[in-house]
Order: sequence, then structure tokens, then C-alpha cells
Amino acid sequence: MKRPDKTLLLKRYSAARDALHAFVNSLTEAQLTRATDAAGWTVKDHLAHLAAWQNGVTALLQRKPRWAAMGLSAAEAAGDDHEAYNAALQKRHRKLSAAAVLRVLADADRRFLKALQPLSTSDLHKAYDHFARIQPIAEARPVYGWVEGNSWHHIDEHLPWMRQIVLDERARMIDLYGRGCELLDAALAATPKEMWQFKPSRKDWSVHEVLIHLADSETNSYLRVRKALAEPGEAIMGYDQDKWASVLDYHARDTGDALAILRLVRKATHSLISQLPERTWATSYFHPESGTQVRLDDWLATYAVHIPGHIDQIQRNVAVWRKRRA
Repeated sequence: MKRPDKTLLLKRYSAARDALHAFVNSLTEAQLTRATDAAGWTVKDHLAHLAAWQNGVTALLQRKPRWAAMGLSAAEAAGDDHEAYNAALQKRHRKLSAAAVLRVLADADRRFLKALQPLSTSDLHKAYDHFARIQPIAEARPVYGWVEGNSWHHIDEHLPWMRQIVLDERARMIDLYGRGCELLDAALAATPKEMWQFKPSRKDWSVHEVLIHLADSETNSYLRVRKALAEPGEAIMGYDQDKWASVLDYHARDTGDALAILRLVRKATHSLISQLPERTWATSYFHPESGTQVRLDDWLATYAVHIPGHIDQIQRNVAVWRKRRA
């Protein structure tokens, strides 16, 4: 069997890197930094991990200390416990912003390719201990395996894990979105009807106003997600929720009608988004007030927590009302 060469290595690395960049560029800030896997790792943690190990193999090719290049202290690098190495690296990079980690990843890529450039296929098939002596036993296996394992192969290993983080988080948010009205009904059952028009202050909304707002917001949400799907990139209609509450005299509107609208519209949208193929989540609409494109994942992150956020507001109103009555 012909041994693998540098050309094949670079081809595989380029393909893996392109796949990684396409995936990362499809993510929102929340998907990079908040959603986690079972081990508590975010996508950002996985990216920092990839960069650290790539920095290590780059240092190896340059005959420099590998563990120091990864960011591990002598004490952390002692022994042969890769789980401990990874835990230390995750702890070290956890506070970095997503933008900072992406810069670290790009820098690791640049330095890796620079270190690889002067080496031939024959160089890459020299023993590990040609580049870094391991004491007390020499490592005679070709360094090619370490280079593969910490470049394209490492990306291919972690990419499915990162994709699953995003899929699991999206499924959780879709479920939360679908349960919004159920959560609201439970909260309203514990909210005395006699205080629905109570306002803790002039600037605060009453429970009554919150319910009318939820119906109006949900109908706007209904249009936004469909705009993104049917006319990607096009502008939506913006609106001033406080003006709507004042000019439309929310206290004069019927809460029963509002709740019926809210339930029906949210049910229809939940049915729609539950069946969307993966590729459609990268579509977006233009938000005129922020001047940005809003992807469907951003839309979902906003509206999945919209009702729970207002439930908190309702419960605060009840607490103030009870306190003043007492």
C-alpha cells in the first residue's frame, strides 16, 4: 500500500477546514456560546480545543515544546491523561468570547500551514522522536499520524459533536416555543382576575396589556418566520410595541380574543417550524430597526422565551399587587 503523502494530507485538511468554516458561519452567537453538550462543552469550547491541539502539533513540527504551545503548564502536562489536558484547556479558554476563539482558530490554521510548508512527504514519515525526543522511551512511529490526528481528522471527529449541540438546542427551543401557551395558561390560573388591569407603575404593563401584546407580537412573529422562508433576505415590518399598547388602547381590547389568537397563531407556527429541513434554518429576514439580517435560529431564540419572559412579568405584578393589598 502506498503511504499517504503531503498532497493528500493538505487535500483532506482543506476539505475539513472548509466544512468547519461553513458550519461555524451558519451559527448564531448563542449557538456558539450558550448551548452545551452532555459534558458541558459549547461549540466555542470545541473550537478552542481544536486550535489548542493544532498548535501543539505545529510546535512539534517546529521542534518546539508541544504542551507549552497548547497552553498547558508543566504541572498540567505531567503524566499521560488526555482527559485532564482537555479539562485544563477548556477551563483556560472558557472566558474567551466567540470572536476571540475564532481568531485563535484562524491563527492556529495559519501557523500550522506555515510550519507544514517546508516539509516534504519524507519528512512527515520520519519518526516522532526526530522532532521531539520522548524520554525514557523513544517514539519511532511516523509523525504523519500526529499531524493527521490533530488537523483534518480532529475536525472530522468534533464536527458531528458540534452539529449535535446545535440540533439538540434547537429541538429544545422548538419544544419550549410549542409549550408557551400551556405555560401561560398555568400562570394565568394562579393570577387573580381582579388584578389583571393593575399596573405596578405608570410605565409598567398590566396583565391585561401583556396578554394583548402577546397576541400582537405573535402575529408579527407569524409573518416574520414566513417572510424569511418565502422571501429570504427581504425586510419585515417593524413596530413600536409601546405605541401599539397606548394608541390601540390595550385595556379596551378583549383578552379572550387575544388568547384565542395567540394559541391559534402559535400552534400554526409551531407546526411549521417543527417540520423545517436543516438547511432552511440559515435563511433570514431583514430587520429595519436593527439594520441586520435575522436568521431563523435568532428568531427562534427570541420567541421561544417570549412568553416565559412575560410570565415572569405577570408573576412580579401579582407579587406587587399582593404586597400592596396586605
